[in-house]
Amino acid sequence: MGIFKRNTKIDIDVLEKRLHSDGVLNYDLSTEEIERSPMRNYFKGKTILLTGGTGFLGQLLLEKLLRCEVLMIYLLARTKKNKSSHERLNDLFEQTQFAKLRRDYPNYRAHVSIIEGDMSLIGLGISDTHRELLAETVELVLHAAAEVRFNDSLHKLVTINLRGTRQMLQLAESFKKLEIFHYVSTAYSYCKPNCQVVKEDFGEPPLEPDILIAYAEKCINTETDLDVFDTITARMIGEWPNTYTFSKCLSEELVRRSAAKFPTCVSRPSIVISTNREPIAGWINNVYGITGGIFALAAGLSRLLPIYPHKNIDIVCADFTINAILAATWSLHQDVVAHKNLILEGNSTVDVAERSPNAPSPKVYAIVSSTYIPVQTVVTETLAHYLKNPLERHLWVLCPNLIGNKLLFRYLSIYYHLIGTLCLDLGLKILRRKERILPWVRKTQVFLTAVAYFIQYEWIFENGNMRDVWDRMDPVDHKIFLCDTRLFDYGKWCYTYMQGMKHFICDDPLENPRAAVVRYRRIQLVHAIFKYLFYASQVLLTYAVIKGFGLDGAFMRLISIRCALGNTSPTHI
Repeated sequence: MGIFKRNTKIDIDVLEKRLHSDGVLNYDLSTEEIERSPMRNYFKGKTILLTGGTGFLGQLLLEKLLRCEVLMIYLLARTKKNKSSHERLNDLFEQTQFAKLRRDYPNYRAHVSIIEGDMSLIGLGISDTHRELLAETVELVLHAAAEVRFNDSLHKLVTINLRGTRQMLQLAESFKKLEIFHYVSTAYSYCKPNCQVVKEDFGEPPLEPDILIAYAEKCINTETDLDVFDTITARMIGEWPNTYTFSKCLSEELVRRSAAKFPTCVSRPSIVISTNREPIAGWINNVYGITGGIFALAAGLSRLLPIYPHKNIDIVCADFTINAILAATWSLHQDVVAHKNLILEGNSTVDVAERSPNAPSPKVYAIVSSTYIPVQTVVTETLAHYLKNPLERHLWVLCPNLIGNKLLFRYLSIYYHLIGTLCLDLGLKILRRKERILPWVRKTQVFLTAVAYFIQYEWIFENGNMRDVWDRMDPVDHKIFLCDTRLFDYGKWCYTYMQGMKHFICDDPLENPRAAVVRYRRIQLVHAIFKYLFYASQVLLTYAVIKGFGLDGAFMRLISIRCALGNTSPTHI
């Protein structure tokens, strides 16, 4: 959201205190506690292949793993926007979310190595030299890379999400020291409208993944085939709401099948929001999901959200999510060790290091909220904090309306957004300003429509596997790898969430600048003037229509009768 950006720098400790509602940080751990953490000691010294490490969750995984003092993280990354993968990584490490890592672990950079690769390419674009290196050293695979745009073409998502996952699994077969392959999916991979309870298990795939991949690869050759592929997309995905969840569902099936070769698991986070406390409270770098809707309302880009206000929303903080991913990885390793011990006890001649179908069954871990919160509550409480400290730059005042009915939403979008935006753009044109608001509003509406499905419907997510993980964790790890959503403090989070959105997305200062407050009050005044002028024009228009049809006399007689029945004089009307 570049038009809202500004450049500000602030000390990390000062920033973090301002991001907390009470300004107090009380979760620091002693060195002794950290050193006796079973989970941290498991990851310490490990060699890990991480995909998606430059994405939202991937950055947090990268930061957390480096603080666990891993031996090496091989980060699969590609050249993007004329920047090499190394330049992108260097830029990434300069950002705020890595400030504590830079301060506390100054040698962190020696434990990260780039593997040039691209999930969309045949063979993942990985060189033979790198393949040999990975085969000899990698112990854990965290596969978090994915194309996350809900409305992308099925062909693109099959190529990146589905075929990319298959190629990652094939690559992992060559890893001599591999302990766990962990695939990061979504809680909505099997969420269909007629499904009320989502089980924490693998579902029945709607299509054969390998056949779909083969068909997609065949269609690459001609544009005509691609057009046909796009035409039959709706028929192929069936009850799935979009191509993204469909591709994730099929990718999970590939991971399930590979469990016969090495231990695998799948984590399914629901709607991921900003961090709760680490590496810094309130950190977020995107406007996906409910964050996009709240940001659009706060910035004045939208006055409507296509959501039923009474529906419950399942949200999980980003740091809870990555801690749960790591905890599930550790827990599965404990199961693998226990399984091998059982084999040894039953038959000492069995080579426990040999991969076989007798390995532990693949598991699914649902990373979901334990508290159901109505959308109306989330929007109202977060925006209440926003009003106390508004953005320095916003297009209009805060006017939130949650409209679940699609037809009514479309009608009001024309009324509120299109007409109002055209008037604003006309004013900018008269003032000879280059900025235009309509493209931003259009993008916002397209995005909100895409994510509305996940908030308009309600599901009950089973998460027994994830709770079992929490129960087997050491009390020290409960602090270091906090992932029990039952401990989520929603009240404090609302403040942190809004402050984080304001600072990290819009780069606004957290102290309340007087100029921003004054500007917002001026816009409120203009909004009030326009509103009452509009109401007055509607009254005059209605009166003109009544008079034009000669109904003014009948209308006045109707008022007189009403007043008489109410024992009230017309002169007092």
